[in-house]
Amino acid sequence: MLLAGFKTLLALFLLEMGISTAKVCFPIPYKQWHLLIFAAVVPFVLAWVGIGLGMALDLPSGSIIVLAAFSASASYIAAPAAIKATIPDANIGLAMLASLGITFPINVLIGLPIYQMWIEQLWM
Repeated sequence: MLLAGFKTLLALFLLEMGISTAKVCFPIPYKQWHLLIFAAVVPFVLAWVGIGLGMALDLPSGSIIVLAAFSASASYIAAPAAIKATIPDANIGLAMLASLGITFPINVLIGLPIYQMWIEQLWM
């Protein structure tokens, strides 16, 4: 029962975040190109932090990949919500565009295979 209520609230929260993002994304804010580049590049830089820490802790390669992915990823839901609650003037739609529209897909589609390749090269 409790889980059903959580799922409902999560769905409403995600719907509200999606609406906020849609308002910012039409048209795509090319004037914010520096934020869009940051959201695309920084995951690869932060992945190296996770890889280095995992190597320093002598973790197995699978655990290093997970640590690299966690290091490379933004807090996709919690950070924009916290910003919205604490900084009312912040553009939450732009934050959601950067985290969910750019960082997340790059991290999942491109980043994970690259992190695995880097770790395999370093592990041997």
